[in-house]
Amino acid sequence: MNLKICVPVIMGILFVSCSKFLDLKPDAKMRVPTSLEDAEALLNDRASMNSAYSPIAEAAADNYYLEKANFDAFTNLAEKNIYIWEAKLDVNYTNWQASYKVVAIANQVIDILSGLNRSDNPTKYDLIKGQALFFKAFAYQQIADAFTLPYDDSTAASLLGIVLRNSPNVDEISYRTDLESSYAEIKNLLLQAIDLLPAQAAVKTLPSKAAAYALLARVALIMQDWPLAQNAAQECLAINSELIDFNQLNSTSLTPFELFNKEVLFHAVTGANVTLSPGTCFVDTVLYSSYDDNDLRKVIYFSKGSPGKAVFKGKFDGAQNSFSFCGLTMDEVYLIHAEAAGRTGQLDLGLQTLNTLLRKRWLRDSYADIKYEGAVKSMQKILDERRKSLILRNTRWMDIKRLSTEKEYAVELKRKLGDQTYILPTGDLRFAFLIPIRVVNLTNTIQQNPR
Repeated sequence: MNLKICVPVIMGILFVSCSKFLDLKPDAKMRVPTSLEDAEALLNDRASMNSAYSPIAEAAADNYYLEKANFDAFTNLAEKNIYIWEAKLDVNYTNWQASYKVVAIANQVIDILSGLNRSDNPTKYDLIKGQALFFKAFAYQQIADAFTLPYDDSTAASLLGIVLRNSPNVDEISYRTDLESSYAEIKNLLLQAIDLLPAQAAVKTLPSKAAAYALLARVALIMQDWPLAQNAAQECLAINSELIDFNQLNSTSLTPFELFNKEVLFHAVTGANVTLSPGTCFVDTVLYSSYDDNDLRKVIYFSKGSPGKAVFKGKFDGAQNSFSFCGLTMDEVYLIHAEAAGRTGQLDLGLQTLNTLLRKRWLRDSYADIKYEGAVKSMQKILDERRKSLILRNTRWMDIKRLSTEKEYAVELKRKLGDQTYILPTGDLRFAFLIPIRVVNLTNTIQQNPR
């Protein structure tokens, strides 16, 4: 597409004053987008909308470890500090900017639609609006995962949330809402999107009703709204419940999953983080040893490197790099349904859902169904299998945060580098990364996370 579209709001993603950009000379070939086709083109920009979400949450999680020699060899101080949970860590501003660029483009699309007559093409109008609402909700969830503390009904109204942007106007003052309002907005955006989106999308870089239900289920899980999580997951499964049979995958391949494979509901990846490079990071040894030899995830997800070391290779975008897949998938929906059912007192149903998933993951005819063994033990089994299935999918940090409010399932994080041990206990303020100093300095109405 040769059309060049001028989107003023994108230049103001960091919410700095307009004067910062007055020196930019406009391209005479550019024009302001005004049509449905222009709006559609904006949302089809995969590089902006699907490919640069923040990797810092995955980099801070416990699915992998670094050897001291590799850690010491890294030259990027910020990425090293993510690994050891440095309290004063200043992450690169792109970890904030990239997701807010998605929000900005979505707002620009919604603004375009407000100036058009829906009756001229109601089907396309509703589709584009639903897509914009979804993208905005997805970006907000990614931002909240990295930059807010765990959600708890008893504290959410008093905790800092994210910046909610409802206009493409760069002069709009930016400030953080509370955490409760932030998640209420994400949920509201998804409920609106569900009514407008088709059951399945033409391409997996664009949202669908199934993807919106999957994201709503994820958000409800974070909010500990178990009935909503279960219902949203069930609605998604009613549209699409297809799973990959791991017996049909090539376990010797370094890229066993195809790009846009049938379990992908919505495709998205993070930016790069050097600590997550397959050549330098190794799978947590306790996690790796937890896979049964008949569990095909052990050979599909991992390859053996040096003796006693496993390297992750099971990226859902079929790539081998330091980017993380962070989209929405069918196995996550099954796992949300299993957990949410268990949380609402239906552990038999939850285990039934879990067993349906795991039968597709084990060597054919070798799987024995998991049976109920008491509430806590059965729920722990569901949580364990969730971690084993969703490794390096940008969901583990989210899980560690939300489980930190429950003493039965809380995880205390530890790293060891040489003789030095680093600890991130539950309840620590470092579970919310500092907003990049560059952003706070340029926009003094945005409140920094406490330390």
